[in-house]
Amino acid sequence: MWDRYAEADRELIYPGGPSKGHLNRLIELFVPCPEGNIEKIAVDVACGTGALFSFIIDKIKPDRLDGIDWSEKMLEKAKKEIVRLQKEGVTNRFNLYCYDVSTAPLPYADKFVSAVVSNLAICYIPGGWKKHLMELSRILRNGGYLYIGTLIDTWTFGKVPLDGVKDPVRARKYREMIVQISKEAKKHGAEFPSQEQLIHSLKVLEFKNIKINFTFHRNGLVLRAQKKSKTP
Repeated sequence: MWDRYAEADRELIYPGGPSKGHLNRLIELFVPCPEGNIEKIAVDVACGTGALFSFIIDKIKPDRLDGIDWSEKMLEKAKKEIVRLQKEGVTNRFNLYCYDVSTAPLPYADKFVSAVVSNLAICYIPGGWKKHLMELSRILRNGGYLYIGTLIDTWTFGKVPLDGVKDPVRARKYREMIVQISKEAKKHGAEFPSQEQLIHSLKVLEFKNIKINFTFHRNGLVLRAQKKSKTP
């Protein structure tokens, strides 16, 4: 279903719209990977078209950035974004993987990566977000950072504000598409978490320094949480 989303030229419909505000709040939370004598790897889970790649490189500062997405069409656009960044002089290494993160473990060993970004993904995971959150935690090194953007349980399908709309007709069609995607995901067990559920689960998974900002008129949120370092 995500190939349909890749085909929508969203920026022509919502220039500076509500999703951009959500992304900006997420980017504000980015901090550099913890220092150490190891390769700093960041993973963008459900990376889509690579919209966050330049910000992850600039602010999280990994040596290597991996992008994972369900949709080959999304990744085709992500490849173009990597080419653009490389032309601008970015020397970080990139990997892209077409991978259904809802059906299998992520392709990393335990405690392998320094940062994980997952934007607008956990709320659409078939089978629910809790198992996916556990998988994100599994691959993250102690001291590493997890960044999540999600819709939450107060979200009402189809009520995306039309502020700043450039083309109202296309905007309504785009909104209808998002409604359909959300309904399809929920048919397969996807859940929109509450703020309280997320915080509780993060604490159970031994995260600390949890910082949350609300987005989408308090119908979504972004967060940063740090995996606790084990003391000898």
